[in-house]
Amino acid sequence: MKTPIERILDMPMRHKLLYSSLLIAFIPALIIGGILVARTRSYMTEKTEQSLREDMQVMSSGLSDQMQRLTVVLENLTHNETLMQAFSVPGRRMYERYEDFTYYVDPLLKNTLAYNPEIHSLLIYTELNIPARGGCNEPLAMLEGMPWFAEIFDTHAAAWHQVGDELWLVKPMLNLSGYAYVRNLVVLSVSRQWVIGAINNLSGDKAGPYRWRIADAEQNVVFEYASGEIGDEEHTLWQQMPID
Repeated sequence: MKTPIERILDMPMRHKLLYSSLLIAFIPALIIGGILVARTRSYMTEKTEQSLREDMQVMSSGLSDQMQRLTVVLENLTHNETLMQAFSVPGRRMYERYEDFTYYVDPLLKNTLAYNPEIHSLLIYTELNIPARGGCNEPLAMLEGMPWFAEIFDTHAAAWHQVGDELWLVKPMLNLSGYAYVRNLVVLSVSRQWVIGAINNLSGDKAGPYRWRIADAEQNVVFEYASGEIGDEEHTLWQQMPID
């Protein structure tokens, strides 16, 4: 029985030329085809990542708008004269405190929560020696162990911080002029699940997976979230959203 090589050698010359020509033509076509497939795959991967990055940028802008709106809510509270009157003036009589909280402070905070259902809690931490009222005010000393406590009173700027399963937006309250300085801190919190829900609502049916990172102006990460199964770090798409 002849081997394949022997069969080729026994072929007529015209068959050898035909098969040789086909082989010579097939090899470059195979090489070119492989190159085209690789380039097409690379192009499609690049376009998919570019599309995902654009989608994430839109999502980032949407989430940033929502968080900025909460910052405006907090800023309005820290500049509210009713709150400043209740928390900046020491030595007020008991009935005056009662009127402050019953007719002004409590309704103001409750209305803020009612109009902003994404807010999980809203508290004022004060160093005034007044009784704590659930859902309204707590002693400022409760926050002294927080790593950002001292800095927040130096900068007097609104800042986001992750505390447990919540994101806190904190800012010192202004004082009424003419009175000794009293430290008060307004704390607005949203749950981690609200942030994740907002991201998912904004993403809709967009492709994944991706990682989400929220960082402040100093690049301190205050929130991270991974969507779906994440592979190697180098193949992960990050969206880092700065917040003021």
